[in-house]
Amino acid sequence: MHENSMRIALLILFCAMSVGASAQDVIVKRNGDEIQARVLAVSDSEIGYKKWSNPNGPTYTLPRDDVFMIKYVNGDKDVFNDESRSVAPNEDASFACIAGSPAANNAELIRKYGSEIRVTTDPSEKPAKWFFPVMAVAESSVLSNGDLEIAIVPHVVSYSGTISLIRYYIEMKNKTGNTIYVDRANTFRIDPDGSYKSYFDTNQINITAGSGSGAGLNLGGIANVLGIGGAVGTLANATSVGGMSQNSVTKNYSQQRILTIPPQATASLSEYKQVQVRGQHYEKISEAESWGWELDASGTLKKGECIYYDEEESPYEAKYYITYSTHADFSSYSILNFNVYARCIIGERYFDSYNKAQFIRGIQKYLPDFWDNPDILVGDCRSVGKP
Repeated sequence: MHENSMRIALLILFCAMSVGASAQDVIVKRNGDEIQARVLAVSDSEIGYKKWSNPNGPTYTLPRDDVFMIKYVNGDKDVFNDESRSVAPNEDASFACIAGSPAANNAELIRKYGSEIRVTTDPSEKPAKWFFPVMAVAESSVLSNGDLEIAIVPHVVSYSGTISLIRYYIEMKNKTGNTIYVDRANTFRIDPDGSYKSYFDTNQINITAGSGSGAGLNLGGIANVLGIGGAVGTLANATSVGGMSQNSVTKNYSQQRILTIPPQATASLSEYKQVQVRGQHYEKISEAESWGWELDASGTLKKGECIYYDEEESPYEAKYYITYSTHADFSSYSILNFNVYARCIIGERYFDSYNKAQFIRGIQKYLPDFWDNPDILVGDCRSVGKP
């Protein structure tokens, strides 16, 4: 199980470089483990380091293929990826990466998310206090190959029963006559600052709701949930937040590592889920996709102003890597990758997120085709701060 996971991650590799560090670095392995270290060197085959807890001790090495990221003490992050490389049969005859080609409709799918948009603005001299981005899919993306086809589908969700948010589901359609297995542990979203999200969360969430004042949330229980081998582990102790009552009911929420998609079926990579605890109080169980960042440009973006970017100069890009196989044992596997970037930002003075209808109309004031055209991808409304 552990060995299989590392072999699946062989597609994303390190660049050849040498690094010295005089303080604590963090090596993030492909299986999620982190090593507190002093990185000495990174070669084209391995990483040399000393344990931070024993700087005068022996020098250890790790195969470069086992490592996903190095986070340096000065705050820099190196995320190493190379979509072009696949595992050749003579490297490992048992676990081979199949490099699939884009399908004939791939370019068409990319274009529909980047087609011309109708922006109606009423520029003002007043500085924008808020802004929202309009996104597009990068030309180098693969949204469709022989196995899978990706769709980015908008949803307006109500957070905690009141605040409306735009969220997107990454829907994966199985185009084959075979079952497809998606390995969430080796499926990632990488943001511009090098931070990343794995779509496999081992945290067990326990929601407790009772008839009295004893509503609470239990967090931190770790479960060895289903993996490739199908083994199920036991739940660790959880930390209780809030009270409990004798009449309470507890529900447990966990996630399976392998997402199974039957032939010709569609599944979402992540979904927005919340549960009502008491009255208008809700607890979020899982999050879907959204795009947003804080803009440090106070005074440079006006109310109603629209600033356009090309892909190279865009201030924001999210990269997705989906690892999947048509074999339950992952004896062969593929990685589908695509990028979403901000193609323009629109300034606003006020944004009403408490009423769904007003929320949608607030966006349609600038993008009249929004919501009637599901291919217009709009990110989170964020504040414009001081530089």
